[in-house]
Amino acid sequence: SRIGRKRNAEKIRRIILETNRKNGIVRRSGKIPLKFSSEKAALIGHLHGDGYISNSSIGYCNQCLTLVRGVRNLIKKIYKIQGWKPYWDGVKYNTGSGAILIVNDLSKYRSKKSIWVVPREIKRSKKYIALYVRALFDDDGSANFSKNKWKREIRLYSKNHDGLKTIKNLLLRFGI
Repeated sequence: SRIGRKRNAEKIRRIILETNRKNGIVRRSGKIPLKFSSEKAALIGHLHGDGYISNSSIGYCNQCLTLVRGVRNLIKKIYKIQGWKPYWDGVKYNTGSGAILIVNDLSKYRSKKSIWVVPREIKRSKKYIALYVRALFDDDGSANFSKNKWKREIRLYSKNHDGLKTIKNLLLRFGI
């Protein structure tokens, strides 16, 4: 329920504040959004594609710097947190108070052994579906169109057969 989420968010904020005070940092870091947003739909799509959510960190790995910057900016916009640790082809938010905030908020969308599930919040809105699917295709998909109108194809690569079937059904809602 909304009241439960609000209490949980406030509890996490207090833990972060206490952790920061112990470490000599006296400012609040981060914020858990109470409403599902377009940005969160896109972020979850990227994390289901070339990212991960573990118990203590989240990360995103892609050789396209534009996508890496985009995911970093989504995190900043959604959670008001900076401090991503860059590594050779991606970004990672590790074990700090900000990571705890993000991991707690995104834990219900975690994929297990490459088996991701499209969240029901996304399935409810065509706008969210479009953003989620676009992010997923940015990471693990392709589209090929030739001048011959009969040679058109889109592909999404994943070990997750049930997830691929769900994406196929979502694309049918757009007539694709």
